[in-house]
Amino acid sequence: MTRNTGIAEEEPVSHVLRFAEPGEKAVLVRRAITMVEAINRLSSGRQAGQLSTALIITETGRRTDKPLRLVAPTTFPC
Repeated sequence: MTRNTGIAEEEPVSHVLRFAEPGEKAVLVRRAITMVEAINRLSSGRQAGQLSTALIITETGRRTDKPLRLVAPTTFPC
């Protein structure tokens, strides 16, 4: 975190992703994503056995944006 605030929400996604654990796969998506698109993104690698760890929602889906919300597969009811 460049300003040493310790608050991930204040940093661009590119800075926050530096702290990802090995094997974690976060996908950047734009704020206007629909529920159906979000579910598809999180489950798209299911057949290959590689599920996304989370969706990082930003205004435009770019690494330079600040994160608005983090969505994990467990967010959705089964």
